[in-house]
Amino acid sequence: NYDIIYFRISYIFRRKGVVREWFGNGVDTTINGKIEVIQQTEYDGTDLEFSLGGIHDAAEYHIHYMPVKEHLEFPCEESTLYNTYDPCDKDLKGTPLPGTGTYDEYAVGDLSGKFGRLDDITHLDFSKNDSTIMLFGQNSILSRSVVVFKKDGSRWSCGTIERGYSPSEARELRAIASFHHPNGFAYGYIRMTQLINKDSSPSDTIIEVSVRHPGKMDRNITLNHNWAIFVNPVGVDATVKVLDTRCTAGGYVWNPYYTQLADPLNDELYRKECGPDHPFRCYVGDISGRLGTINVGGKKRIFSDPNFPLEGTVSALGKSIVIF
Repeated sequence: NYDIIYFRISYIFRRKGVVREWFGNGVDTTINGKIEVIQQTEYDGTDLEFSLGGIHDAAEYHIHYMPVKEHLEFPCEESTLYNTYDPCDKDLKGTPLPGTGTYDEYAVGDLSGKFGRLDDITHLDFSKNDSTIMLFGQNSILSRSVVVFKKDGSRWSCGTIERGYSPSEARELRAIASFHHPNGFAYGYIRMTQLINKDSSPSDTIIEVSVRHPGKMDRNITLNHNWAIFVNPVGVDATVKVLDTRCTAGGYVWNPYYTQLADPLNDELYRKECGPDHPFRCYVGDISGRLGTINVGGKKRIFSDPNFPLEGTVSALGKSIVIF
């Protein structure tokens, strides 16, 4: 006798990012047009299409770590968007002059380094293919930003790289875990967005983490906190002072697929199998196992998680996120 195992062959939808709304950094911006970024699968190079006008004062342009906060008077500042996106932490001392090297010699987000500066042009219309820019996986540029610099090095204009889709193709889900209890031990939020395609297949979930210690003047930073989805919603014990009894109402780490059920107490085996390279070998609730730890205080973070469902029979909605 033989067991027959069936696997569903699913369609892979392309990923698309677009920057179409531009914000001036304390001044009005003349930039108009859009940047489109398209990747068919995680194994393909990424196509970039530039169609920008009003860039007569521009010089450099880069992808930066965080999305634009539209309500700020100076939304493009380093304190908000940070520096050029560089997930590989490249040593940039020997970086070639703009437009002279291969793409892998520059930081991932250094667009003017790869494609050339914007000096003395008013319109930008061209297409490029770049295998170092990703829309799939943990180094995705979705929900990050593009910043355009003036010739004097100041930040002039910026826009968020949003998901590109039409209502006939997909719909976007949004969720938030809010840390705003007046007696709580953390302050801020964890926002999540996920695209549901027309065949009900989900995209990766983009997670924005902005959590600090409570108190307007508190500048403390604590490092390397684990974080996880627990099976129950937050209870009244979320603000108790005794650490060992705090957040116990949340229950335990969410594991809807019963990962490693054959040997659930073998933590060494689990830690060996669960990680960024094998995210589906982690419990769905084990976010730090897949994505790494977070800091409370300090810089905000953007993550891309392939195993954080926001809809369906297995959904994180209504559960809780616990920071250890």
